[in-house]
Amino acid sequence: MATTDPGRENLETEYQYDADPALTAEEQAFNDLIVRIAAEPQHRHHNGLGGQPGSDAVSPAISWNISIPVISTHTLGELFVPFHMEQIYAERVAANGASDLLVSRAIRDISHCSFRPAERIAAFDDLVTWVETGVRPAGDDVLDPATVADPNFGCQFTEPEHPYLPACP
Repeated sequence: MATTDPGRENLETEYQYDADPALTAEEQAFNDLIVRIAAEPQHRHHNGLGGQPGSDAVSPAISWNISIPVISTHTLGELFVPFHMEQIYAERVAANGASDLLVSRAIRDISHCSFRPAERIAAFDDLVTWVETGVRPAGDDVLDPATVADPNFGCQFTEPEHPYLPACP
């Protein structure tokens, strides 16, 4: 849980594991590790997230040369970053021999990164469990054309209240 809107600066955001507004020692330690970003118009357009003004840390560049577990969630119907980019990312990770470290999940929505809180929480919880236990969580096979063409593709990890989309069975 976070106390800011998606896409906004996170300088004062407190990330929590539960609904209790008081931070536990574990939550405080987690918050101390978060890269804080102050938005500057057009900076991301030219430089990505790395070296963001106001941040004491440098975010790594997006890379398909991954060495740690990654869960990537992507909405299916948005055009800002088309779903095909998720497939390209998975192909490049595979070409680097790291497919075992990537889990892709399709979310049925038409807006960019419009994940419901339960979808974000589930992905985060699954990532933490994966890191702690070594058990790889479920995902969607984004590289199989028959799977992607199935009318129910994206239903496995999508919460039912997304508007403007046919209901999942």
